[in-house]
Amino acid sequence: MLAVAATALVYAAVHVIRARSFAAPVHAWSGVQQTSVLFAPLASGAALPQVVGLSLLGVLLAVARLRSGALWLPIGIHAAFVAAFRVGRLFFEIRPTPGWLVGTGWPPLVGGVAGWIAVGVAALLLARGRGMFRPKA
Repeated sequence: MLAVAATALVYAAVHVIRARSFAAPVHAWSGVQQTSVLFAPLASGAALPQVVGLSLLGVLLAVARLRSGALWLPIGIHAAFVAAFRVGRLFFEIRPTPGWLVGTGWPPLVGGVAGWIAVGVAALLLARGRGMFRPKA
């Protein structure tokens, strides 16, 4: 349980931090300054809904891996979520409001109730099909 929780938090943190442009002069503390810029979103309270949603998704992916005994199922679940965010927005306009529903950061939806519901539905589908995905002994 601890490993799943830790992995999910690292998964969420890595997805919340983004590479930022750093055009300042290079000096002895440039690396420290860049690192603080990278991790600044995690210190922001605004990133908390994203961290929660991405942690839930991380737990779902870890459970899918443990249940199936292979990486194909969690890879497929992750690909489906990415497709919904990247490809889905070509066909559907995701409005930025209300923020509590759709989230306020990137990726969209994961930081809002709609994304949390999507993770819950995927978890229910995984639980329902658990007999199909038991690891082989």
